[in-house]
Amino acid sequence: MKRQIIRVHFENLRNETHVELHETVIAAIGRYNPVQFGIESVYAGYRQLVTTEVSLLDIMQKSEYTVEIQAQDCVCGRYCRGLSDAIESGLNHFDAGKREAAGERSTIFDRYGSIAARTLDEGTAAIDDFLHELASGTASACVRTLALTDWVEQIGLENRKLKDLLKVDCDETAKRPLLRMHTVRVDVDKALQTILNFFDVVSTGHGLAAYELLLNDLNAAFERYRNILAQQAGAQGKTVLKEKD
Repeated sequence: MKRQIIRVHFENLRNETHVELHETVIAAIGRYNPVQFGIESVYAGYRQLVTTEVSLLDIMQKSEYTVEIQAQDCVCGRYCRGLSDAIESGLNHFDAGKREAAGERSTIFDRYGSIAARTLDEGTAAIDDFLHELASGTASACVRTLALTDWVEQIGLENRKLKDLLKVDCDETAKRPLLRMHTVRVDVDKALQTILNFFDVVSTGHGLAAYELLLNDLNAAFERYRNILAQQAGAQGKTVLKEKD
């Protein structure tokens, strides 16, 4: 039976941790020579993208402006996940009406996908569209049924704060790296996913021994970063509770 590669929601990692994970993967694949897997071209492109991400991170860490936007972006993401979790909980509610309402709202979430994987401008626009949809027609009634109006209003408030920061008339050289980072991160994750998709279907006659060794290294790394995400989510949950006190 073919072993599976552990999956990680790369898009939810903080910038520094995101870079660390991908540098770890690059080193692991390099140890087993990507040529034998037939991925030397995509691997080279992947390495170049990660190099670009590292350069952007270095610039961003020196800019107070980008740090402020990153912090607000994290707030928006946290509250969107909070709303998603609340709706997910509603799917198991003892009240049939609330279960039905949660099912309808869950469909809207599925349609928008991962907002965290989009650029900043695309993400704020998607949240606007998402909130508009929740405020119209039968969706608004479902939001009230699930008692989620405060969540929707808070997400709208935080998203407006983020949009205002993005509109600040500031030095474009400070703004540009942050905007590019979101795009580069998406491209980096896509490049890695292409490699992982290939490994998922690697044949028994195509470097299986080396593949098994590499798989051990990748799964160990992915498990470590999945635990980091869990710890990160736990810390964010504590922050939300403190903010409600």
